[in-house]
Amino acid sequence: MPDHAGTVERLAIELAEVIGRIAGKLNDDEVLDTLEELGVRFPEELLADPAITAARSTVATAAGQLTGLVKQLSNAIDAGDTAATLAASLELVTQIGRVTAAIPDVYAQLKAAVEQDNAARATSA
Repeated sequence: MPDHAGTVERLAIELAEVIGRIAGKLNDDEVLDTLEELGVRFPEELLADPAITAARSTVATAAGQLTGLVKQLSNAIDAGDTAATLAASLELVTQIGRVTAAIPDVYAQLKAAVEQDNAARATSA
């Protein structure tokens, strides 16, 4: 990256890469292992829960746009286009905000599933 990338641009690119990797851990292939690494084991039925799937999909969709926005920003920086760099930085930071805003819904849906499972177990006991 050329030297005319400012602090905001560098930070936005780094954040996008980290958040993109984290969001990638919510896909069907990795979510159960990721949650288990965090200390919570869920059954495979979790993958079929519509509310959890919708929440994970929202995160994945928003995060999926980060790579293209990073590329746009990098291209603007490489071209030395200050206006395009500012616009691309704003777009990237906004999208990072969308991803991070969607993550609490995944937590809320997981929490609701646990509470529902606990209630079902209590009534069947």
